[in-house]
Amino acid sequence: MPCLKDVNGKVTLTALSVLCDILPCVGPHMANVVSLTVSTVAANLASSSREIHDAASQAINQLVQLVGAFLSHAYRLAPKK
Repeated sequence: MPCLKDVNGKVTLTALSVLCDILPCVGPHMANVVSLTVSTVAANLASSSREIHDAASQAINQLVQLVGAFLSHAYRLAPKK
């Protein structure tokens, strides 16, 4: 995930865009790295570049939906008391 925190804004913007594009495909397999991904992407919310901030916000929204799906799935699988 180094590209998500690159000092070159164009690299970071491209990495955030690619992340948003691939999340629907790889999302179900990200359970072990979602917290690392969220913290790395969240750092871009402080960017002075509006484009990077907006791309990071979109990625965070997708990641939140992904976490919601993980929790919903885990809840359904949890033993009922």
